[in-house]
Amino acid sequence: MQVGQGQVVSAAPVSLAPLGRITGRITTRVGTPAGTTCVAARASGGSAAAVTGTCTAAADGKTCTVAADTALTCAVVQEDQTYELRGLRAGGYTVVVLASDTEYISPAPFDIQLELGSDASYDPILDRLGRIAVSVLAPDEVTAAPPGIRVASRPTVGLVDLHEWPVLR
Repeated sequence: MQVGQGQVVSAAPVSLAPLGRITGRITTRVGTPAGTTCVAARASGGSAAAVTGTCTAAADGKTCTVAADTALTCAVVQEDQTYELRGLRAGGYTVVVLASDTEYISPAPFDIQLELGSDASYDPILDRLGRIAVSVLAPDEVTAAPPGIRVASRPTVGLVDLHEWPVLR
């Protein structure tokens, strides 16, 4: 409807559909992820492509983007480990957690159904890759590390950290 300057006209009533939101709190079994962690949602029935890449926080520190994917609604996990995905229409969503800290394993994507104007909650748990410390009593230049394990060590007596040991489930 267009109205000229200084004119008053009556307009037909309109109704706006209320938007929903998904909120939650990220918890970890051990430690706290370093760097930016994001939670993103994609409408079900849209592109089935997996959500990959890292998230980039917006200037407001609450929203983000993931690899310029405009089909995603993205929120940055705050210092108190909470997040809020706002402005979602009614329908199904697949929610993913994107942790930039490579020592943490994101949970599997989670499906949520939002009713008109309703809110939903999703509280994911992040697992961390295992760590063990090994005491080297005598260096051995011959014995190799087990397959799949990267050993960062010096061939001297002392402590050795083994990283990237998968969590057993």
